[in-house]
Amino acid sequence: MDIYRKADAWLVTKLNDLYLWVYDWTGMFVATFIFLDMNLVVLACIQRQSMWIGAVVFICSTLISLPRYFLQSKGPEAYNKIVLAGEGWSFYTRTFFVFFNGSFLITDAIKGVTWLELASNVANMSLWFLLVIKIRDRIKKDFKLPKLAHVTHS
Repeated sequence: MDIYRKADAWLVTKLNDLYLWVYDWTGMFVATFIFLDMNLVVLACIQRQSMWIGAVVFICSTLISLPRYFLQSKGPEAYNKIVLAGEGWSFYTRTFFVFFNGSFLITDAIKGVTWLELASNVANMSLWFLLVIKIRDRIKKDFKLPKLAHVTHS
């Protein structure tokens, strides 16, 4: 279990750094990624013709995302409070859902289900990592276009 804890901490740190890099370039909030992540699950539910389950998942993703939009727009201290409040149970829930959805991922891959259903299982696993991203207070980097974007044609 100690190896898993270290791997989990490393993955959370790298995901946090990746998000901050994406945030510097795009300005997208964490809640946007959570909402898009959960919409994969909604699409998989609709594909299975479970419209009501898809509607419930959509409402849940909206209820998870909206407070995070509001708190991140207030600043990193306000947003990090919601992350720190769930920090005690987040490792255990993340562990449970990664193993739970991982087992579904393996059985679904063996059964030969659609790519959308496999992507929704991965989205379910990644949701628990997206919920623990912390925002650091820092100066946002300037957005710089690649050199090819400045080339003019004569």
